[in-house]
Amino acid sequence: MSLLLKSLTLVILLFLFSPASSSKSKFNILVINSFHPDMPWQKGFDKGLKSGFKDKNNFQLFFEYLDAGRIKDRDNEAFLNFLKQKYQSINIDFIITESTAASTMIFNSPDFLAISKKLYINASLDFSLQKNQTSPYLNFSVKPDFTNALVDMNNRYQPENLVVIADVKTSARKARLEVFKKSLAETGLNFNTEYLLDWSIEELQAKVANLPAKTAIFYLLIFEDGNGKKFIPYDAVKILADKANAPIFTHWDSLLGSGVVG
Repeated sequence: MSLLLKSLTLVILLFLFSPASSSKSKFNILVINSFHPDMPWQKGFDKGLKSGFKDKNNFQLFFEYLDAGRIKDRDNEAFLNFLKQKYQSINIDFIITESTAASTMIFNSPDFLAISKKLYINASLDFSLQKNQTSPYLNFSVKPDFTNALVDMNNRYQPENLVVIADVKTSARKARLEVFKKSLAETGLNFNTEYLLDWSIEELQAKVANLPAKTAIFYLLIFEDGNGKKFIPYDAVKILADKANAPIFTHWDSLLGSGVVG
């Protein structure tokens, strides 16, 4: 995360101080985030981005949040109109979108805050987003390191059984699961693996409370359970950890403190 955001900041600086932009003394950057400020992943993203611009007085960052993890069927057009009115007196030079919900909304609205120069930067797990053809575009893909996470899990616990919990209700989440399966195969580790996909939180609680010995749980995030109940992934894994009779591992450091082992 920190390396991605440092790279993102460097790219912005290089773009801004190119000959075409060198005459401007103040730059406004609008950051549209998919989630909400208290979500651990979101807090980490915001903190890293702000640190990249620390002590740089010629930048002004503006943050907006879709809260897409908890609000279903958001009216994007209404939200975009709200942002247009809010920023109509501010010349936004750059738009940064974080994760799929924000990126999709902006990419589907090429005339949003239309100005002469704009760099679209997307930090996302979703590789399927279409490039906006009207403006410069960069995609910083966040690639989860499942391989080292699985090897570390095996070194620490040496399980015989592996239970994988995942929400696969969107294309991005399905893609995450496929990357995980590929990484697991590449490790050469042989577990009796069971996938619990889109189960209700109650079904998951009952399942993880009665797992056989030498079982490890790998948590691939839950934003919505099988009954359509919305969750912050941090809160969902805490609910499971309270009942689980096996250690829970994951690939996100932002989930530390929620009951995961590593």
